Amino acid sequence: MNCLVCGAVISGGATACPRCGASLGPGGGQAVSPTLPLGTRLANGKYTVEKVLGAGGFGITYLGTDVVLSRPVAIKELFPGGCQRNGTTLVPTRLSPSDFSSMKQRFLKEARLLARLNHPGVVKVYDFFEENGTAYMVMEYLRGRSLARILQERGGRLEEG
Repeated sequence: MNCLVCGAVISGGATACPRCGASLGPGGGQAVSPTLPLGTRLANGKYTVEKVLGAGGFGITYLGTDVVLSRPVAIKELFPGGCQRNGTTLVPTRLSPSDFSSMKQRFLKEARLLARLNHPGVVKVYDFFEENGTAYMVMEYLRGRSLARILQERGGRLEEG
C-alpha cells in the first residue's frame, strides 16, 4: 500500500506513514486526507475552500472564493511533510515545534514580500493570515495549465518547436 499524501510504501499494520507522518485510517488503511474539507470557511468567513488545486512538499493549494468580493482566489496552506490534520487544525507530528514555527514565520515573510510586488509576471497576493495552527496566503487565481502539464505536453521542453 502507498501513502495518499506522499506516495511512500507503507507496511501492513502501520498507523502512520513512515515518511510524512500522515495518519492512516482504521486498521492501517488509507491515509486520512490532509486537505481541508470542502466548504471550510477561513479568516472569519471571508474565504471558502472550494476544491484542491494541488499539493507539494510544503503545502496545499485550494481554489477558493472571496465571499466579500465574490471572486475566485487561490489559497495556499502551509502543510509541510511531517504534519497531519486533527479536524481542520494542522499538527506537526514529525517536526519540532520550533522548526514548524520557523517554517511558518518564513512562509508569512514570503507572503508579506510578495504582497508588495506589482508585476504582470507575478501573481498578486491579496491576504495572508494564521489560522488552524498554520498559515495561509490568498492569491489571485489564474486559470490555465500548470507548468508540469505544459512540460508533459511538450516532452519536457519549454521552448516552442
